[in-house]
Amino acid sequence: MQDKQADQLIQRFEELRTGRSTFEADLQDIVDLVMPSQVDINRQTFDGQTRWQYKYDGTASDALLEFASGLCSYITNPSERWFELEFADYDPAWDDEALAWLEDVTNTIYETYRYPVATFTTAMHEGYLAIGSLGTLIINQEIERDPYDHVSLVSVPLAECFLAENSSGKVDTVFRKRQFTTRQILEKFDKADDVVHKELYDPKTPADKKWDILHCVYPRKDARGMLAKGMRFASFWVDMTHKLTIRESGYDELPYHVARWIKYGNEPYGRSPAHTCLPEIRMVNSMEKTNIRAGQKIADPPLMVPDDDFATPIKTSPGSLIYVRDKEHMIEPLVSGTQLPIALDQTEQKRESIRRAFHNDWLKMGKEKQEMTAYETADRRNEKLQMLAPMLGRIQSELTGPMINRTYNLLRSMGRIPPAPGSIQGKILKIAYVGDAAKAQAGSRATSMARFVEDLVPMGQLKPEVFDVIDEARFAAEMAASRGVTRKILRGPAELEQMRQQRQMQQMAAAAEPASKAIKNIADARQLAGA
Repeated sequence: MQDKQADQLIQRFEELRTGRSTFEADLQDIVDLVMPSQVDINRQTFDGQTRWQYKYDGTASDALLEFASGLCSYITNPSERWFELEFADYDPAWDDEALAWLEDVTNTIYETYRYPVATFTTAMHEGYLAIGSLGTLIINQEIERDPYDHVSLVSVPLAECFLAENSSGKVDTVFRKRQFTTRQILEKFDKADDVVHKELYDPKTPADKKWDILHCVYPRKDARGMLAKGMRFASFWVDMTHKLTIRESGYDELPYHVARWIKYGNEPYGRSPAHTCLPEIRMVNSMEKTNIRAGQKIADPPLMVPDDDFATPIKTSPGSLIYVRDKEHMIEPLVSGTQLPIALDQTEQKRESIRRAFHNDWLKMGKEKQEMTAYETADRRNEKLQMLAPMLGRIQSELTGPMINRTYNLLRSMGRIPPAPGSIQGKILKIAYVGDAAKAQAGSRATSMARFVEDLVPMGQLKPEVFDVIDEARFAAEMAASRGVTRKILRGPAELEQMRQQRQMQQMAAAAEPASKAIKNIADARQLAGA
């Protein structure tokens, strides 16, 4: 049976694969030299096959692991709240019910990520390893259909994915080629929707037979409704061997979250810290290979042996005996003259360059035991963040933002988002990041506010009214926001206003008390005088 849709999708896949081919040489080198455990880009390997035969130095691998761990800690730390939901048009008059709803929704999404079967932490760490080495991170987010219907996040190897951008430079097309066994296909799809695939659904087909399956997700030109086949993004699963469509469906938003560390021009694939120092990685790997050989020659040098006057075989193991007939013709080691300390020093210089390219110096900031004031530490951190802000901002706009938005929509479709109060119906939500990286960036504002107050202190000692320019409630709220303090410990606007009114009444009563006592005393005195 001819399937024109499958033919067109496979042809489109071949075009995307041709477009990626120019990136693959460098990407494969990075896999070989930095993270051999990743899936090969342009070379086929088999299960259990060794992947470390090209690697002689572990500097880049160690730097990458620290880079990924640092991003996990600074951006999406699983042990603490790293985002909050807010209203885009925030109004101080929002009631406590609206603020409580925001807190509940934030907690619902956060607890979803902490749920073990969501594999959020694993997916993010694998994704950060990918963006640090290959420059492109891809995470697939779906609803895992089981008795509990939970959200699942999985890091997808770049080797399986082929990308295209829209006119705004955002990835909106993902073609993913992967292998399924017959059993896995039947578990995932159960039954073909449109095309009867005779071999796939034949009971005689081996359960472990492998199939090349292509998942194609791209924008629909004729999106026309809420049904799966009319949603904004089309989804086709295609058997590439038989060129048959297994299933057609759709998504409201792209289920693949694609983030790039940096990108050049119209390239759909990102560049990574490993790309930045790839010449140094190649050089250090070659230098370390040479250093190993040089060290072996020094520890176990080749021997200069005369062509006669000795008895074979020559034994070089400890305690062995070598028989010679003439002491003047001895076996001597060949001294190469290699200056190994100089070679090791040159290699270490290149290694330090690799560590800087992976921003290990910034990630270790705070762990170094140096005598610095709080302001000096903040200034150093801000200086580093100025360098990393574009990349961290891209992760927020391409990864965490779309990921949280899709999680919200998936949870809402399953009825797990609490109903919104009537006062905020139709309001737009926005994401506020409160992780360590966001707090470090916002901390510059808090530092400026604190310095401003300190600058007023000398003048305030002479004229205390200079502090009237500061609204203490707003100052505390802004400082809390800059420090990433949860809204749970802050009083709402209505409660603050009530407290102000009570305080004013108490002050008025306290001011009136002396006067009332004086009047009473005068009245008492007159009464005594009249008596």
